[in-house]
Amino acid sequence: MLPIILKCSGLTGGAYPVSLEATPFGKNTDSQNPVSVVAIELSGKGTAPPFVNIPQKETLAGEQGGIVYAPLSYITTLYNPFIPTRDYTYKSDSTGSKWVLYLELSNSKFLYRTVTQVNLLETSTIPEP
Repeated sequence: MLPIILKCSGLTGGAYPVSLEATPFGKNTDSQNPVSVVAIELSGKGTAPPFVNIPQKETLAGEQGGIVYAPLSYITTLYNPFIPTRDYTYKSDSTGSKWVLYLELSNSKFLYRTVTQVNLLETSTIPEP
């Protein structure tokens, strides 16, 4: 089951993390340091642009940026349950308004969801935002 950590209404400025390349995040990628754009944005560890969840910016709700949407300790426990040596993968469009969250299954298919769908779907090709 995919975590619902991206179910918030958007990060600072109404955007989700921007990652034009497929970006793995979780236990195998981030270890104890946030290196993926997802871990940095959701843990509020961004310090300067291009990150959007930073103290110098304000959210749509008028709150100061740097919000911890998911503690780093939570993010670093996530891994692909079907292939434990791999993590979840995230990709967005150029504005951060559309994204896809997916993982590879052991049968070389992909389980995914997007910003506009709640139900998980399966596909034989890498999904796009």
